[in-house]
Amino acid sequence: MKARATVVWGMALALAFGIQACGGGGGDGEGASSSEVARVGDQTITEQDVQNALESLPKHQQARYEGVLGRKRLLDELVNRKLIVMAAEQRDLDADPDIARRVQQFRDNLLTQAYQNYMLEGIPEPTEEELRAYYDAHHEEFKVLARVNASWIKVATRDEAQAVRKRIVDGGEHFGTVAREVSIDDCSKKDGGLLGYFNPTGYVRCIGKRPEFSQMAFALEAEDVSQPFEWDDGWALIKLHEKSTERPAPFATARERIYARLKPRLTDSLMTAELERLRAQFGVDTKIDVADALGDKSADELMRLATEAGNSLDKIEYYRALIEKYPHHERADEAQFMIGFELSEQLKDYDAARVEYQKVIDNYPDSSVRESAEWMIQNMGRGTPPPFEDAQSTGEGTR
Repeated sequence: MKARATVVWGMALALAFGIQACGGGGGDGEGASSSEVARVGDQTITEQDVQNALESLPKHQQARYEGVLGRKRLLDELVNRKLIVMAAEQRDLDADPDIARRVQQFRDNLLTQAYQNYMLEGIPEPTEEELRAYYDAHHEEFKVLARVNASWIKVATRDEAQAVRKRIVDGGEHFGTVAREVSIDDCSKKDGGLLGYFNPTGYVRCIGKRPEFSQMAFALEAEDVSQPFEWDDGWALIKLHEKSTERPAPFATARERIYARLKPRLTDSLMTAELERLRAQFGVDTKIDVADALGDKSADELMRLATEAGNSLDKIEYYRALIEKYPHHERADEAQFMIGFELSEQLKDYDAARVEYQKVIDNYPDSSVRESAEWMIQNMGRGTPPPFEDAQSTGEGTR
């Protein structure tokens, strides 16, 4: 009995915190059944409340409540929940300041998500024309890589490899049959030397990621058998079965990826604009003035604070404070560059980073970091930056 009681009360508490169902007088949804299935004091539980509770549970838990017995079990747990809530209210636990704060916090979180969803609904879905236009402008992002289908034979010596090639090319023997007979590569021997499909820079079955091997394979044409070549501790030859060249992926193949990239989302710029509008509408008066708090800091102190800060947002604020207070300081250009660097390399906000890098070019035309800013505008997001990255961690600048 004790174990069962623990399960029931544990589920009741989980329902109290995790399921948004069973309002004070029932929770009928639009077009839903409102038939009463239980009464607890002066409050009711409807069939729709039970259904809402069921749908709020994770999928793997819903099976526990299938059938009439499962529905009754779930109803009992909803009744237990109401009993607990009523008992808590009877003892004025809802007046506890900590409970009130947590309830308000939960309400705020729900309303925040609801307003974001409201904003999201106002963003139009990408049209087929926009999806096609993106595809036409970004062919390089949607490529089907060149690939080959090949087999190989590995033997111990060059003479053996030449003899094997002669059996296949001149004697007409089947490559796979010869591979099963003579190859010393245990990984592929049982499959007649088959390596399968691979692209120029990808992994090759039984070989690994060895670009030099792939290069030799791609130098062949379909049905070619290579000349023997030295490979690791032996000699080998390759037969190419199929070969395809790199080509654009069809629009139908790329469409889902493009849609995922263009689908409506709350961008930082959109949210920032909305928050500015709301600030103007409701009025905001904050008592913490960062500029005032940093007013007595020297440029070197601000640069040190930025270098030592534990997150990118703080770093950016310190760099901005340096630029605003000391626009002509010898390290102001470096601070401006590092704002762009944090945005692009840490926060991956390339649009915002591009604006900041451009400020280096526009405001500091003679700066030693100008070329670095130009390089980042052209190449950010495409790989590892050059060595000027060290400026972020050393604080010694990029000069």
